[in-house]
Amino acid sequence: MLKTEDDLISGQQTRFSKFDEDVEHAAEAFEAAETANADELAAILAALERGESVDDMGSGSSVTSVSGSGATGTGTAPTQNKPSEI
Repeated sequence: MLKTEDDLISGQQTRFSKFDEDVEHAAEAFEAAETANADELAAILAALERGESVDDMGSGSSVTSVSGSGATGTGTAPTQNKPSEI
């Protein structure tokens, strides 16, 4: 019976370690996306202060894609990390 308990505890420790790694990865990805979005907004604000319209910024505008999720989407529904068309 002691062997079974050791196996259970070992399995739980493994699962907790993997969960901790997954949380760390998600936090890093979120921070990277947040930084990219802040940079994008700063560029837009700078362009507006220079009197340029956001459209004048051209296609140099980046869309943040986290973990290759392809967050560029099409259609009329809003897409994460893609500016809405106003």
